[in-house]
Amino acid sequence: MPDRSSLVQARLRCVGNTLAAEINGQESATVTDGTYADGFINIQGNGPAGVPLDLRLTHLSVSAVSPETSAQAARPVPSQRGTVLLADSFLDPDHGWLPRGAMSPTTTLEYASGAYRMARAQDADNYAVVTLPGVYSDTKLALDVEVSRGVLEVKCRVSRDGSWYVWRVVPSNRSYMLNRSTTAPTPSTITLAQDTNVSAINALGATNHLEFGCVGDLLSVSANGVSLAAVNDAAPQTGSIVVQAGGLPGRTEAVLHNLLLEQG
Repeated sequence: MPDRSSLVQARLRCVGNTLAAEINGQESATVTDGTYADGFINIQGNGPAGVPLDLRLTHLSVSAVSPETSAQAARPVPSQRGTVLLADSFLDPDHGWLPRGAMSPTTTLEYASGAYRMARAQDADNYAVVTLPGVYSDTKLALDVEVSRGVLEVKCRVSRDGSWYVWRVVPSNRSYMLNRSTTAPTPSTITLAQDTNVSAINALGATNHLEFGCVGDLLSVSANGVSLAAVNDAAPQTGSIVVQAGGLPGRTEAVLHNLLLEQG
């Protein structure tokens, strides 16, 4: 199976004279051209000469637009708040979005028993890391996760310039920390919110429903329906979303039971 951290969700609408393209729920281009009125739909891939190409599709949907709705559908519609950008219940590995297999001799990612398991060996000092496909600005991520050992971290807006927001949840002492981190020009971390002995966070071995919102300048985190913090911070504005387990000495294991990424 391919590494699904490299997958993208692409949508192309050809209605009347309007061509509109979206990548991961974000409008990337809208143009008007009436040269062709009908024809076949073709999907193809290419790359540099002499370089092998491996293009795989996981979901394909084609919908017809009726004449009555074509005028309305031709107008580009930006993604609305609450639009589902990515969802995975982990019940069907063949249609799952997340990577699977051994990241290294000490870390494992796998679909198993209707869930998604992230594990790190006893002597490892790294994280078991999953990067969701796509680059986003305003999002809300919801996870149902059971941490039996270690720490869970969720990052949003992981940018190429080495900056991100990270929400660190430690079920062993029911604590959390929300930070802004940068690696350039020098590494630094600024704590935006934190607390310990939070009754809303379930202990090790229990499932927590976690929600992390990165919308505009507002960062919000909640556990099991209880708001923990809402703070304003102006940067970074766009980037990847990462879920990782680790961060403490010894073995780490986290099991995801549901994942939902929505437009914020």
